[in-house]
Formats: sequence, structure tokens, C-alpha cells
Amino acid sequence: MRDCFRPGILVFVSCILAAFSSRAASTSTGDLVGHWKAILDVGRFKMRLDLAIERTKEGKILATTDMGEDGPRNMPVSAVLFNPPDVRLEFDQFGTAFMGRLSTDGRSIQGQMEEGPGGGPLPLTFGRDDNWVPPGAVKSALPGEISLIPDPKALDDIRGEWGGTLDTGGPRLRLILKIGRMPDGSFMSTLASPDQGGVEMLSNAADWKAPALKMEWKRIKGTLTADLNPEGTELAGTWEQGGRQMSLKLHRVKVANDSKP
Repeated sequence: MRDCFRPGILVFVSCILAAFSSRAASTSTGDLVGHWKAILDVGRFKMRLDLAIERTKEGKILATTDMGEDGPRNMPVSAVLFNPPDVRLEFDQFGTAFMGRLSTDGRSIQGQMEEGPGGGPLPLTFGRDDNWVPPGAVKSALPGEISLIPDPKALDDIRGEWGGTLDTGGPRLRLILKIGRMPDGSFMSTLASPDQGGVEMLSNAADWKAPALKMEWKRIKGTLTADLNPEGTELAGTWEQGGRQMSLKLHRVKVANDSKP
């Protein structure tokens, strides 16, 4: 991936083609803050670009971008210049920039990369992604009385937050699983995918008898069946949805911020 940081839009495009070959909030209308998506059309190939823009407490605008499903993620945009309605995004890694204009309704940014294949400009339009959820903006679907903190002395304590990636044979989806215990001893959980908006879905059933875990989400017709390893660090099993079974491994990613152990 080091070659992706050589100057030039052609390198930018070549990184996109390489990514393809590896596979064979509500905001005001004049605000850039939020999540945007675009399709970069480079002839035979089309690549999705995801752009996340935020504003710091000091008022500075920062942005990161993801290039496709298998390309680089969370790449910083070198500079974001916004003089309404004009927008300029500078990509120093590739020696190019995007110039565009924010629409009057704040729903799209239409413009072009400064230089595309053959030396000419490359048209590009970003659309606001309404499914994006800013971090911390959504209240957890789990009830307030639930306990999420595992006992550090009990390796078979399933409570906490788990993360992994589901290979669907197409898009690879990052998953976050939160498991908690209610005062009556029963378990509840939520499942979310940052790649699909990050909204937590409450499980309809959560059965835990060490080391076996089984959880069900009727809304999406999905079932997780997994076993906890002896170290208490990994859940390995299968995700079943729509008649398909896919291998899935989840790892403990952090201890939830909860005062009720």
C-alpha cells in the first residue's frame, strides 16, 4: 500500500482498481458535518468512497475517507476548505484535490477531482448518507439496569463488548456485539454494524451456558451460535441468516463503561 502514497490522481485511481481486483443526524442545510458517500467511476470499474466530516470544538473541519470495501480506511483528508457553498478537499497523499459545491438543500456536493485518467477532470458527486450515526449519538438499546462489566477473575464471564468481521462472500461487515446480564440473571444483547449505520439491534433471545452461546435476532432472521475459548477472549462459531451459514469470530474489544459489575 506504500505505492498508494505517491503523487498523482492516476495513483489514486490505481489504488481503487487494486482494491477491486483484490475482490475478482440531522444537520443544517449549510453544514458539511456528517457522512457522505460517492461512486467514483473510472471506466469499467466503480468504487464507493465514504467521507466522514466532523467539526472540532475549536471550529476546525476534519475529514477521513474510506476507499471501497477492501481499500484503505480512515485515511485523513489533508485539508477541508469550506466557503459556502464551495468545497475543496485536498488529498496530499495523491497530489490531487476535489472541488465541488454544496447543494442548496445540503443533500449533495457536486464537483470533480482535479485530474482524472488521461489528465482530464473526473466528475464526482457526494450524497449525504442518512443512515450514518455519529458516535455516541444513539442511546444503547439495552436497558439501564443491565450489567455489562465482566468479572476479571471469571474467564467464562461472557459480559462485555465483542468485535469481529463477517465475510459474506461480498461486502465484509464489521460487527459489534454487546452482552449484558439483567438483575434476574438472564442475558440480553445487541448487535450493530458500523458499515450499516451502527444502529443497535436488540436480540430476541440470548442463551448462555458456558462455553456455548446462542442468540437470535428475528427482525433480520439472524442467529449467532458460538463457543467461548478457555481464555475468555474469543467467541468462535457461525452466523446464520437467510439459509446461509458463515463462519464468525468475535474478540473482546473493551470493557463496557458500566458501574454495575
